[in-house]
Amino acid sequence: MPVDNPLRPFRWPVKRTKLNAWLLTWEGTSGPAVDPQRKVIAILDARRSEAFVEDLADVIYCRSFDSAYDMAFMANKRGQRSRQYRHLNTWPSQILYGRMPCIFARRVEDLTVSIDEVENVEHLHWTEPPVFGNAETGSGITELVPAREGENVRSIEPLSRDAQASPSVEASPNGGPQRPLSAVAHHALAGLAPLPDTTASPRPLRSGPPFK
Repeated sequence: MPVDNPLRPFRWPVKRTKLNAWLLTWEGTSGPAVDPQRKVIAILDARRSEAFVEDLADVIYCRSFDSAYDMAFMANKRGQRSRQYRHLNTWPSQILYGRMPCIFARRVEDLTVSIDEVENVEHLHWTEPPVFGNAETGSGITELVPAREGENVRSIEPLSRDAQASPSVEASPNGGPQRPLSAVAHHALAGLAPLPDTTASPRPLRSGPPFK
């Protein structure tokens, strides 16, 4: 436990973890790719196979951009999705998946995550390992891309907020659009039945014939 110093506020030691891992991030020039809070998608055990990571990237990318109809229509067309979204890349342990923004999954070394609960921030730092290839002359190998450092600083909160419902809204009883919780709460407190939902059902993003 740190010694209390009256000249500065009390602080706990910064928590830190370090490992080799698969790191998945959004890359591009817009959206989550340029938002430090949303840039990091996931951190996985480095021993996971490349096939597993590609399947995960596929699920994350499709659920981020497709409607329920689109995901269902393409659910049994894994090969088609791979040809459509998987970027050609001969470098090992690197996957580029999707359009812009796209998912960049790669094995990184010395991934360090430090959190400071006083400042409510977490700092990620990692090393992108070098890429080697055949030398242009002779029978040796050469470094095609040198090792480089990466980092991300974000507030301490879940990487995804999908499971965090807003406290100010409540789903309509018949499954229609959400409405402010205050109106429902006020009627419930007054002993009245919930307000009827008079809004129209939302139009689907895409309509089409039944899929097989």
